[in-house]
Amino acid sequence: MKIKFNNCSHCHPPTTITEFQFNEEGIYSGKCPNGHDINFMTSLPLYEILFSIGIQSFKDGYYCETVRSMTASIERFHEHFLKSFILGHTGDHLLTDDSWKEVRNQSERQYGAFVIFFTAMFKKNPPSLSDKDRNFRNNIIHKGQIAKKEETLDYCSKILEIESYCFDKIFKRFEEVEKQYRRHLNKERESKGNPKIAYINWEPVGHIFNKTTMEKDLTIEKILTRDYVI
Repeated sequence: MKIKFNNCSHCHPPTTITEFQFNEEGIYSGKCPNGHDINFMTSLPLYEILFSIGIQSFKDGYYCETVRSMTASIERFHEHFLKSFILGHTGDHLLTDDSWKEVRNQSERQYGAFVIFFTAMFKKNPPSLSDKDRNFRNNIIHKGQIAKKEETLDYCSKILEIESYCFDKIFKRFEEVEKQYRRHLNKERESKGNPKIAYINWEPVGHIFNKTTMEKDLTIEKILTRDYVI
């Protein structure tokens, strides 16, 4: 999947589109169609990148890929906020990373930890996928079933609903901790990137989740009508 960039500082007006392949690091380098060097990074956590890939996959008609990306998104969502929580209570980045190593290859344990964390903090269980949703996901990912459009759209809607609700609750209570963890991630990315890299606050899902706290009727259908360009 690719992201579109039309913010070349040397092109006036910046109307030319440069496409970059999504990557986990969030650091992108290349040339615009006019030959100018482009170096930029985003502050997006991995769960937001994966959600964006899922959205684009659905638009392109790759429904099995959509299910895989959305499933990975919610798993990385759990990781992001559990690490934020640990960092906020310990102030130790190394300890945070070391503790995650104990569960990094076990998604069920990660989900269990998230449920316990959320319930302890908010005195209620987090919303979750139904048995029907889980069976649909497992059939696609583990049994090779071909995903259908309407079922996939419904699955995307459920993931958006869960992540948006949890994002709203957690962010309001742990805003500074979550920002601290994002700054930590950004510093790690900067250390791997070009010294001349520009910082871009790109608006795909991070802003979508923020908007759901203000725009309560923002649905997956509305998100799919938008073309997110840097």
